[in-house]
Amino acid sequence: MNFTTNGLALSTEDLAAIKGKYGQLRLSLYDDNDWRNMVAMLAREKARFGVNYLVTPERLKTLETTILELCELGCRDILLLSYNGYDQDMHLSKESTNALSGTIKLMAAALKGRCQIKLGVCWGEQMQSVPRLFNKADCGAGREFLVITSDKKIQPCSFHQVALPVKTAADVMNIYNKRRSELESAALMPGCSRENHADHWARAKREEEEEEEEEEVAAREDGKEAIAIQRPGGQA
Repeated sequence: MNFTTNGLALSTEDLAAIKGKYGQLRLSLYDDNDWRNMVAMLAREKARFGVNYLVTPERLKTLETTILELCELGCRDILLLSYNGYDQDMHLSKESTNALSGTIKLMAAALKGRCQIKLGVCWGEQMQSVPRLFNKADCGAGREFLVITSDKKIQPCSFHQVALPVKTAADVMNIYNKRRSELESAALMPGCSRENHADHWARAKREEEEEEEEEEVAAREDGKEAIAIQRPGGQA
């Protein structure tokens, strides 16, 4: 079993208690979870771990320094994640993505044998110039793996809008076998590798414009109704 944590409640005693009972621990790095001390502790305790690091336009500026620091702290597995969400300022531009590709190739070569640099599947085809272990474009969500949430729902991935309730393992298999088209669909949230980012923003813009138009029509209708009521005898 593998698990992901922010590390805030993790102690040396916890690591001793689970030693040899898990596959890999993945530590998510945030600005406020004291990740440097946590990485140092995991390395010191010889835990099997890697880190998850979300690459944003701001973090891209210091990515090389961060990777080198993680390596010096004893981390041997760094997974770089792309942003999934509606804040367009958190997504990398095409130019920034190209710069990231160059940084990854440079750092991977420099740290070969000391630290592995990996990419999350949500990058999709954006990192074509980076060498791949497997030559596949699709992320495999809903086909090769499923997410089971703490409130007993099945999702293709944690960013997907499809969330189907289950109670038993049989329910999981039934959904997997009979609702594959839903499970293998693209997530509506921008950042999904199954759909081009530009398509997401275009669709979001259309939906926003349609909503504004509906509000304007409703406001005009409300205004007409108010005028009709105020006229003598209620005549239009």
